[in-house]
Amino acid sequence: MTVSDFAQVETSIILNLLLIQLQVFSTVKGCNLLGKLYFNTNTEESEKLKFEEVSFSKNLVINIQTRAFTQISFYQKHQAQELIKNMKSWGRSPRYEINLQESKIKQVANCYHEGEENDWYLKHPTIKNLKPDQTPFFLLNGKVGQARTSFLTSKSGIAYYLIDQLNKHYSQYFDELKFREVQAESHDQGISQKKRGDNLLKQIQKFWQDKEITLLDRTQENSSAIKTISDFFEQNYPLKITSSQKSSHYNLVLIHDLDYYAKEDNKDKTDAYYSSQTEVVQNMTVEGVMHKSGTVVKSALVNAVKELTIKAILESEDFSSLNTEINLDDFIFYKYYPESNQTLEFTSHETNFKIQPITSNYDDPFFLNDLLIKRNDRLTTDVEYILLDKQSENYYAVSKTTLKPLPAPSLYEAATNQKGTLAYRGKDARNKYLAGLINLNYFYQHDQLFYNVGMIGNGMQNKEPVASVIRKIECLNNKNLSQLLNVQQLLQSMDVVWVRFKNLTVSPFPIKLMNEYIRKNQNNEKR
Repeated sequence: MTVSDFAQVETSIILNLLLIQLQVFSTVKGCNLLGKLYFNTNTEESEKLKFEEVSFSKNLVINIQTRAFTQISFYQKHQAQELIKNMKSWGRSPRYEINLQESKIKQVANCYHEGEENDWYLKHPTIKNLKPDQTPFFLLNGKVGQARTSFLTSKSGIAYYLIDQLNKHYSQYFDELKFREVQAESHDQGISQKKRGDNLLKQIQKFWQDKEITLLDRTQENSSAIKTISDFFEQNYPLKITSSQKSSHYNLVLIHDLDYYAKEDNKDKTDAYYSSQTEVVQNMTVEGVMHKSGTVVKSALVNAVKELTIKAILESEDFSSLNTEINLDDFIFYKYYPESNQTLEFTSHETNFKIQPITSNYDDPFFLNDLLIKRNDRLTTDVEYILLDKQSENYYAVSKTTLKPLPAPSLYEAATNQKGTLAYRGKDARNKYLAGLINLNYFYQHDQLFYNVGMIGNGMQNKEPVASVIRKIECLNNKNLSQLLNVQQLLQSMDVVWVRFKNLTVSPFPIKLMNEYIRKNQNNEKR
């Protein structure tokens, strides 16, 4: 290949090739497999392994995905019938040989064949369609000598490490690689996570002070659990909750989870899931709200009441109990639901709101056939929701991007060069190291608005399971662009912990109410 030929190769392809070659320098405990690097975070050989699959996309975003590998011997010992049942799909899966000591993954067969080795692996979890335990996006232990090790077992740490190694070994081929940094504005009301949680519970109690909730046992076998749950609420929250075998208007319903009915002894039993067109119902599973020891799972019970409250708010068409202290009168929200081929519209006046389906004859040119968006003569449904700013008459489409914010580069440097205990606790460290991962952040780029919803609280976090997704807000009709979207007002509609308990919601809370609306209608139709 000549230099001119090399120049024609896409940058992403070059970076992926160099990424794979890092193991030549023994700098990465990884495995070369079909053009991708597998970063190893396993500590020992096992029938069940997981690797971080790393590659660059065409737009130079580094992708890190957790992949599960399970030894054939495991299926034979634990799931013989399941393996036979799914042989059509699993039988067509490639077989791999894995050696952790030599950091190698080798494909040894394209599919099942007689005489295959029991110690070969399939790139599948232990149970079909079950996702592997995800490697945390962010992890940090600041104790002596543990910062670097802990950080490199998280996806964000792996990303920084691999970029560092590419620069170290291949800097003669390209300019220094680094993650893009943008200056973002932050929206933070300055309320601690504990304070938010306390306020939430007060709002729940206030909402239910003149209403009664029935605790309904649909399992017919958990009277002790019903009593324990009733005692918990009586001792901790002044809610009017009474147990009964007869439903009322507001109901918390105790049922079993699906795994219970999958067991051989219970296959003849009928799923007790409860729904009603006229009642407000929140189902909760015995397995989810009760420990095996017989004590309650506090957070699960509080979440059940919270979800029941949201459904009651949907029925009353009044979100004053959310206590958001914001006015959404200037906005109309739209969301398309492919399963029902239906678009919902959310309008509000002060705290009163209305959700209704809109017809396919909606008179705006951007909404065709239930809000399919026509752009460049192509129809797409990849938009999460659409926002109409009534003041400017602008329509905005909101969609996910492949971008995610990382901890600050200074954290990788501090963890790598750690001497003694890493000073990573407190509000100062939080702002220094996790600026993009906390609060609500937004920035403008190429006449488009981007935002992400991060963690809440005041102190430093030491773990974050998943990355915060950056979303794009794109103006569709280019009217009155001098009148910018009221970003602060929009972001405040996400500064609500009702939607995700003790966390902010990644979409405006009206979207949550619309989701509940469509879910209830679908359940009623199934009946």
